[in-house]
Amino acid sequence: MSDRPIVRGMVTATVNYDAFGPEEAYKIGTASMYRRKHDAKQVQVTDIRGREEEFSLDKQGFELHKHDLTYDAFEDDERTKAEYWPAVAELLKQKVGATKVVPFSHIHRKKTYEAVAVEAEGDAANDKTINGCHPVRYIHIDQSPKGAQTLGDELFKQDWPTMSEGRRWGIINVWQPLSLVRRDPLALLSRTTVDHADLVNKDLISPKSRTGAAVAVSMEKVYQASTVKYNPDHRWHWCSGMKREEVLFLRIFDSRDDGGIHGTPHTGIVVPGTEDEAARQSVETRCFVFW
Repeated sequence: MSDRPIVRGMVTATVNYDAFGPEEAYKIGTASMYRRKHDAKQVQVTDIRGREEEFSLDKQGFELHKHDLTYDAFEDDERTKAEYWPAVAELLKQKVGATKVVPFSHIHRKKTYEAVAVEAEGDAANDKTINGCHPVRYIHIDQSPKGAQTLGDELFKQDWPTMSEGRRWGIINVWQPLSLVRRDPLALLSRTTVDHADLVNKDLISPKSRTGAAVAVSMEKVYQASTVKYNPDHRWHWCSGMKREEVLFLRIFDSRDDGGIHGTPHTGIVVPGTEDEAARQSVETRCFVFW
């Protein structure tokens, strides 16, 4: 374990914005993803430590909580779905006042981006499957409004219309570090500083299966996510030194229209001076939430 002090406060980091606009559907988890061009920008990322209570799902689109989740058998996807998913659902219900929470996916990240990206080097075919889950290095919202509807229809089938119509619902990601975060923290773009025109919706295809990831929906459909174009008005945040007993809630979609964008753009970032720290270990659980 590193004995270096934890980096705190505002940092300067490079974030990868969208460089292309709408494109053909692209395949997650393939070599082509590591060859995509981005609009890289250096930004100031403000630490929320000491001001955690100022940030919320309804305003900036994210909030920090303490928890008592003790599950740690993330190598077993089926056990994780049976034991961890219900605990996450109960935590969300308690914290956001939901009446029903249905987890539908989790990703266990335990490798560095660099360790996985090397598989895409050389003459590997664009559609080569790249295994291993790592921090994502481009700005995104996991689902667009259309993508959220597609997932609901796929997950709940014929029950979806009655579950969603005339009722507030959304998708929230629960992001939990499994040890002290010393590298590749999550950076969050305040949704209050993002214009609708900044968003670019992208069709994507996920692999049928991925090491360290489990889903409750078919991956054979095309789903839509959102990426982001650069805007100098954007304001970025991070939470330094996150511990295992903390979680971030990320707003991905909310059917209640408040005039702002639907979710929270986010990305992993490299904090200068932490590049040789051990790989970040975290689990991100995606949940349908109903009020």
